[in-house]
Amino acid sequence: MSDDGRLLGLLQSGADEDWLRLWDTTTGVEVGTITTPVKTSPRFASLVNLALSPDQRHVALHMGDHIEVWSMVTAAGHAANSPGTVFELERVLMVPPAYLSSFPLPAEASYVNRTLAFSADSRRLIAGDGMAIVWDTDDWRELWRAYPRSEGFALTADGRRVVSGCCVWDLPERDKSTVPAT
Repeated sequence: MSDDGRLLGLLQSGADEDWLRLWDTTTGVEVGTITTPVKTSPRFASLVNLALSPDQRHVALHMGDHIEVWSMVTAAGHAANSPGTVFELERVLMVPPAYLSSFPLPAEASYVNRTLAFSADSRRLIAGDGMAIVWDTDDWRELWRAYPRSEGFALTADGRRVVSGCCVWDLPERDKSTVPAT
C-alpha cells in the first residue's frame, strides 16, 4: 500500500514469471502490471517484498538475490495512479552474497521480516535482513551498509538514520560534487 493509501500492490508468483499488479483504491481500477521472469535460484524463486516510493515514481521489487527498481511512467496528463501506467525497469541493485547467507534459512522460512522501504522523501531506499544496505535514489549508488545481524530495519522520517532492534546509525550525506552529471 502506498503511504497515501491510494495504491495497493499485489504480488503473484508463478513457475516462470512473477507479477505485481497495482490498483487505485479509490476507484478499484487496475493501474498497471509488472511482469518479470524468475531469475533466481529455486530457494529465492519469487518476489519476497515490494516498496512503493512516496512520490509514486518508483516501485522496488526484492527478488531474493537482487532488487529491481521500476519507474512508473504515465501518459501525458495522467496521474501515476491512473489506468495505463507503464513500468520501465530503471535499475537492478545486486544484493551481495553476505546478505543472503547472513542467516541460514530452512526451506519453510518466512520472508516477512525482510525490509524494503523508501524514505519519506523518496531519496533513499533501504533493504535489510541480517545486514542493511541504503541506496541514494538520485543515482542509485550505495550510500551505506552494516552487518548488525538484525532482521528489522527502518529509515527515520528525515531519512538521516537507520534504526533496528539493536542500534541507531547516522547515514552519511552524499557529496553531490562527486556525482557525475547525467
